[in-house]
Amino acid sequence: MTTSTTEIIAQISVCADCMIANVNDGDALVYKVNGVEFPCDTTPNFDTESGEGFEEFSDKACDNCGTDLIGERYKFAVWAWL
Repeated sequence: MTTSTTEIIAQISVCADCMIANVNDGDALVYKVNGVEFPCDTTPNFDTESGEGFEEFSDKACDNCGTDLIGERYKFAVWAWL
């Protein structure tokens, strides 16, 4: 019998639009490695109350859609099945 486990392999930072689409609609986020996009299993990894994993004004591009508009960024954990 084979047992599989999951492990967090990365953290991505996404804009408010991508966060809402993922959390409310279940739209998949992508993880990019060397320009190649991989659909991935993700879970929110932020707490807006404590501010952990959340940036209110970020000038970093969204790791999912690539927008470079300044705004909120939310951390998501990227999971891999091992």
